Amino acid sequence: MKYIDQLSKDRTLPKGQQKKEHVERMHKLDIVPTYIKIFDKYDNCRRFLKNPVGKTEAELTGYYAVAILCYEIGMETHKQVRDYLNPSIKQFFEALKTRVGGEAKVKLWA
Repeated sequence: MKYIDQLSKDRTLPKGQQKKEHVERMHKLDIVPTYIKIFDKYDNCRRFLKNPVGKTEAELTGYYAVAILCYEIGMETHKQVRDYLNPSIKQFFEALKTRVGGEAKVKLWA
């Protein structure tokens, strides 16, 4: 239950606030919710790249930027994530960062 609470607190917040909460909360998550959040962001980004489901380019870029920040915070926060996360997921997020426009653009969009 502890992990579910860590992952689901922002469901009723406005979208802009949700993005901020996602990024801020990544610093406080335990290892299991961190893995879940990274895999969730990875899966959603892959799906949006294949089929943007009516989202604008700006909406997608904003989502990608938040996903990249969540990934980077998870990597910084937990050594186990750095050591054991699948290398293809690491490569995916690095390629996504390039697609968004690099580190500076990620922070600008998020």
